[in-house]
Amino acid sequence: MPPGSNDANEQEKTDQEDENGFIRQADWIALFAFTTKKHLPVLAIAFLCAAVSALTLPASAVVYGLIFRQFANFGSGQITGAVLLLNTSKYCTYLVAVSVVSWFSNSVYFATYLTFGELQASSARNKIFNSLLSKDMAWYDTRKSGITAFLPVIQS
Repeated sequence: MPPGSNDANEQEKTDQEDENGFIRQADWIALFAFTTKKHLPVLAIAFLCAAVSALTLPASAVVYGLIFRQFANFGSGQITGAVLLLNTSKYCTYLVAVSVVSWFSNSVYFATYLTFGELQASSARNKIFNSLLSKDMAWYDTRKSGITAFLPVIQS
């Protein structure tokens, strides 16, 4: 066993525990850490479309209830077949409209959340890259893990 390898193992375990502790402290708000003002319109559209998409399911349930009420009224003899056909056709048109709104809002919802995610990833890459560029070369030489720590081991 090479000298100092026990210290290296302990340091690696300590680094891993520190990283795990940081991950446990991060909450869902950390997802928005790289959000900038130019990302907010896309996020607002995504939230709006998500709300509209969520409302289409109860709306379609209400329309289905109205359609089945017409069947119940026809079965109990309260309305005639012609009135049943007229009302059912009207409610089916409403159902198609709700379905079109659902389709459109879900499409925009998914597209805008995908766009927001790509904007976030781009922002994160740019911030990390700029941060790495601003580091002094000595900082890279003192790293205990990563490619700079790995190269001397390979070269010897």
